[in-house]
Amino acid sequence: MNRPNRRQIKMYLFVVVFFTYLIFSIFDAFSIRKTYRGMKKLKDCVLAYTVLNKKPPVSLREMIGAGGIECSVGDIKDKWGRPIIYQVDSADNVRLISLGADGAAGGKDEAADIVIKFKVK
Repeated sequence: MNRPNRRQIKMYLFVVVFFTYLIFSIFDAFSIRKTYRGMKKLKDCVLAYTVLNKKPPVSLREMIGAGGIECSVGDIKDKWGRPIIYQVDSADNVRLISLGADGAAGGKDEAADIVIKFKVK
C-alpha cells in the first residue's frame, strides 16, 4: 500500500475542515431559529403573566411555576444554554435578548444578538 503524498494529505485536510465548518454553520443556523422561536414563546409567557398579575414579572424566573403560565427553566435559556436577558423599562417596554452563538454583545452572522422588543401594557 502506498503512502499518501503531500497533495493527497492537503486535499484530505481541506475536505475535513470544509465539512466541519459546514456542520457547525448548519448547527448555528438551526440554533438561531430555535432561539428566536423560544423567545417568541417567552414573549407570550410574559404577556400572559402580565395579564394575570396586572404587572410584568420582575424576572423571567418569577414566571416558572406561576399559575396559568406554561414556562419552564429551559424556556428562559437560549439554544446555546445561556440565560435570555430580560429588561423592562419604566414605560413597560420589554426587551428579550440572546447574545448569539458567541455569548458576547454585538457580533455578526451567527454571533449576532437576537432581540425581541414589545410593550406589556
